[in-house]
Amino acid sequence: MDLLFVVVLSQYGALFIHEGLMDSMLIALPSGYIFYTHVVKKATAANGNDDNMTKQDEETSKLLEERRKKRAERRRQKRG
Repeated sequence: MDLLFVVVLSQYGALFIHEGLMDSMLIALPSGYIFYTHVVKKATAANGNDDNMTKQDEETSKLLEERRKKRAERRRQKRG
C-alpha cells in the first residue's frame, strides 16, 4: 500500500511539481517513513510510551497476559 502511494504521488507530482523537488521527495518520503517505523515507533514501544493503544487494546493485552500466566502455572503443576 505504501508503494502504491509513492507511485501515485510521483505520477501526480510530475504534473504539478518541479522535477527536482519531485526527485528529492521520492527519496525523502520513503526514507523518512522507514526511519519513523523502524526507529521511532520501536523506541517508544520499548519504553512503554506507546500512546496508540486504546482502552480496548489495553484490556486485551491484560487478558492475554492473564492467560499466559495461567498456562505457565498449569505447565509448572504438570512438571511437578
